[in-house]
Amino acid sequence: MQKTIIKIHVIGMDERSCDTLRFFFQKFCDNGCEMSEAKFARVFLINMDSVDAEKELSRLKKTYPGLPLILTSIKPIETNEHYFLRKPMIADHLITILGKISDVSFPKKKVIQQQNEIAGQSENIRTPEPRSFRLADTEQQINGKEMIAFIGDLEDVDLRNSANVDKIFFDMEAYFLAYLKKAYQQAKKDNCVVKITGLWKPIILFSESNKIYIEMSAQQLKSICAVSLDSSSIAKVDIKLEALTPQKAILFCENNKNYQRLDTFMWKIALWTSRGRLPQGIPLDSALYLLGWPNLTRLILTPEVLRITAFWVPYPRTIINLIEELAVPQRYVFSFITASFVLGLSGIANRESDNLVLPPATSESLIKMNLFSRTMKRLRSGE
Repeated sequence: MQKTIIKIHVIGMDERSCDTLRFFFQKFCDNGCEMSEAKFARVFLINMDSVDAEKELSRLKKTYPGLPLILTSIKPIETNEHYFLRKPMIADHLITILGKISDVSFPKKKVIQQQNEIAGQSENIRTPEPRSFRLADTEQQINGKEMIAFIGDLEDVDLRNSANVDKIFFDMEAYFLAYLKKAYQQAKKDNCVVKITGLWKPIILFSESNKIYIEMSAQQLKSICAVSLDSSSIAKVDIKLEALTPQKAILFCENNKNYQRLDTFMWKIALWTSRGRLPQGIPLDSALYLLGWPNLTRLILTPEVLRITAFWVPYPRTIINLIEELAVPQRYVFSFITASFVLGLSGIANRESDNLVLPPATSESLIKMNLFSRTMKRLRSGE
């Protein structure tokens, strides 16, 4: 029997939040739901933290009296006639609600059906045991052994004690990752193709088309990333970056199967090199910005990446604040920071105000003001 996909219309969320929710529905809700326009929706999800939430709730109860409503909020809401989903949303909780909704025979819109009828039926639905939010739930399946290769196995340390933090850093300049990052920056800045030589095989970056040509296997690349170049057979002085025209560069690319997405490749190399550590020079107690959501559908998803991104995007935050507020293993955050830093998506916030206070609870207006201020700062500095 074909599974029914429940169409959900979301109210009271900005565009970025809707994009996040759309991705959340697609990747972590067992294909049980999808975003929808109001006229096609079988369920309405209302952000009760939005300004006009109560007004919208009243309107929906009058306009669509037969359809179930899911209320979502950071704080618990007591409601007997509607479903409640607390933020941050957990996939299993939403799946449970959808399971209850699926067992209710919905009338067409404009046909009145009492909400207590829905509530009465839903009480008999058995609540399944929660699933853990695992990396294996993502599009790119990663087993336990690969997990360690990407995020390491470092134990958490006291970040407020400087004597304990040395092991969470690595010297990027000692690794191949530094040369890859420099090649990427050169290709972007000069709008050219960059060839890296001095490794076992040449690597060619086509930044404009977001492609990279590489003839080495994944195992060879992992070996290069695993140790510093000082401890390998590769000499730093032999690694060269050469700017090429696209016409000349294409002559070196004989096999179309050796092309990869550039951003995906750099993200992977950053994770293999980081293994749950931070590049030296990134401060723990100064605010870092995250420009926006990475294209997570194309990248290796490390644990808790959605929570980290959603929490970090609206405001610059210190690493210590990220760790303490999210309460996740430090290596999860460090891996994500390193990968986003290599791609130029994150960096140190230079404004004095960014380091003055930690941000309050987010609101749509404050998010827009912060993004506008950051954009104007970068324009003034000529970035």
